[in-house]
Amino acid sequence: MSTFVCVIIATFLTCISCSDRPIVGILAQESVYEGKNVSMIPGSYVLMMEGSGTRVVPIFINQNQSYYDKILSSINGVVFPGGNLDLLQNGGMVKAANLIYDYARKANQKENVFPILGVCQGLELLAYLSSNKLWPLKPCKGMMNVDLPLEFVVDYATTSLFKNAKKEDIYTFIHKNSTVNHHSWCLTRNSMKKFGLDKHWRTLTVNKDSDGMEFISTFESFSYPFAGLQFHPEKCAYEWGLGQNNMHTMDAISANRVFYDWLAAKARESKNHFETVKDEMEASIFNYVPTFTGKNGGYSQLLYIFH
Repeated sequence: MSTFVCVIIATFLTCISCSDRPIVGILAQESVYEGKNVSMIPGSYVLMMEGSGTRVVPIFINQNQSYYDKILSSINGVVFPGGNLDLLQNGGMVKAANLIYDYARKANQKENVFPILGVCQGLELLAYLSSNKLWPLKPCKGMMNVDLPLEFVVDYATTSLFKNAKKEDIYTFIHKNSTVNHHSWCLTRNSMKKFGLDKHWRTLTVNKDSDGMEFISTFESFSYPFAGLQFHPEKCAYEWGLGQNNMHTMDAISANRVFYDWLAAKARESKNHFETVKDEMEASIFNYVPTFTGKNGGYSQLLYIFH
């Protein structure tokens, strides 16, 4: 084999694991579409991750252990997306999330960075998993379809999640109704203490529901690159349903990039990579065609539906 060919092959293989080629997995979840049981991923999460400079692979539910071992060792981070599942039913998403959570903790303990971002239901899932599957959440009122500012309870500059945000974006979070809330469960600081979660998670911001009950709107792990948001950053730029009161101002869109940019930056520190380019291509979300569910009044504009 010529020296030139060897150099080309070596360069090609090295690029599979380049830190500027991160790949993030988005966890699918159970759903029903046209009367059939399916799993799905809202397209807005894919678009947000791509907008932050990562590629995306779906992480399927109800798979065997070898599937999760292979996919998790190949990707650089995970999104636990929002939704309306009953997490206590311990369905396919919860079981897969539990495996991912365990893998991510062990990877980070071995100094292989592996971040997780939990969005809305994803924050609830992180709280549930880290409380040994006890239920630390409380019902909250008036948080469906509501835009709110954030109240910081720590200096944002001391946090992993917000420290690299532009001052203009922090101003937007504090002074404008810039976060999109669609949830009926809330995590309070009292519950964090009761279930011992305050030993694992640092509360960054809070909000109040329509009855004045304070709840946690963002938290991050003390030990790992894990963060949870009770709101939906992706809805500002990518969810346009007329029945949703999603904030679409340029200020809100810019500010809400902070969270997916954080995940992308952490993913670039990961050592994981696919063994071959073929494996990488076969896992890509590009192999699937999203469905325009918003056309018929769907909650999400786009869904990746897996039968």
